[in-house]
Parts: sequence; C-alpha cells; structure tokens
Amino acid sequence: MPNIRLGFTEPNYPEKCDQEGGGGFGSPWPTDVWLEAGDGCLAGVTVALFSEGQSSCVPYVPAQFVPQGPKAPRIPTSVAYVSAKGTPLCGGSGETWGAGATLTYQLLDQDGLPLNVAGLEVQERLTNEGTALADGSVYPYPEKDSGWVTLTKNGTSLTDSFGEFKDTPFGGCGPGFAIHFGFQQFRVNFNGAWITLGDPWYFSITELPYAAYLHNSIGLDKLIFR
Repeated sequence: MPNIRLGFTEPNYPEKCDQEGGGGFGSPWPTDVWLEAGDGCLAGVTVALFSEGQSSCVPYVPAQFVPQGPKAPRIPTSVAYVSAKGTPLCGGSGETWGAGATLTYQLLDQDGLPLNVAGLEVQERLTNEGTALADGSVYPYPEKDSGWVTLTKNGTSLTDSFGEFKDTPFGGCGPGFAIHFGFQQFRVNFNGAWITLGDPWYFSITELPYAAYLHNSIGLDKLIFR
C-alpha cells in the first residue's frame, strides 16, 4: 500500500520529515500524519506519525483508527418528566379543593438517551408520605410504604413506541387546603428482570380551590385545573 499523507498538525513547519525520519530539528511537536502498510492493526493498516526533530519516525494510532470492542447493550436506568395534563379525579361530596393529572415520563438508558422500547411494564413505589394542613399541623407517615404497585388506576402501565409511559391519576382532593408529600420511585420490567429507575424523588401535591399545584424533584412543576 502506498504511503498516504493525511495532513498536518500544529505547529506547521517548513521542514517535514519523511518516512525515513531525519527531518528538520527544533520542534518536538508532531507535524505530518501518514498512512502506511503494516501488520497487526485494523484492516492491515497502521498509522505513523512523523515528528520534527527525531532521527526516526514515531508510530502513532489515533483513536478513530483503533478497533473498538462491542458496545454495552442499552438498558433502562432512569426516567425524565415529559408533561402533565388534567384528568378527572375529584368531584365527590365536599371535594371542592384539588385536581388530578396524567403525567408522562420517558425511559432513559445508561447514557441518558431516550430508550424507545414499547410494551415494558412500569410500576411505582410511594414512601415517607405525609399531609400538611392550613392550620400548620403536619401528619407524617414515615412508616408508610405502598410497595410496588401499578401506575394506573385501572390496568397495567406500559411504555409506548417512544419509551414513554403514564402515571395516572396523580393528584389529590379534599374539603380545604392541604399539601400531600412523599417520595416516589419507578421500576421497569426489562428482559424479564425488574430494574429500579434511579433513587426515590420528592413529590408534593398542593390542593387549591378546584385546582392543584404538582411538583417533584425531577422536573414537574405544574398548576392543574379541573
């Protein structure tokens, strides 16, 4: 295979060494990059870097020419909040405060990229819940643990073709001001095994007249009206 000159790296000097070496002196920095035939490298090609000020040429293989091993398979490791939309929840006797919503989340892989896989079951777990009332009283339930349960009121929550899934209904209802709070966490059934999607995140639901302010620590901040 003939030698092929790829170009220069900075600084660029008038004197260039050739493949036998012995070019101009005075600079330790690489100048010319060449391809030449060789053994033991990708497709039988080695990359040689010829340097100023050296009596022989120095072999060098840029990363883009080094054969890469197989990439790790993509797996779900976390979620991202996408959107919130009002959904019927309140309306019982005396429930003049609060509202409900359908929340949409996106599965992410280990590189933080959307994982567009349909038909994966997602579950939630709620812990350390509590309620704060208008008079300043707070009723924490640190021992409360929902265990792993479905994300939807009726049926199983599955990802769509974009890797998105619903948490519905999410909200609260009552006769007056209240803040419900706690920690939420998701897990997904992937290739027959349950994978927990990150650490638990804080959430709160503030009941307002015919509305609710929804918040969590992974991006949800939304005022929902009935």
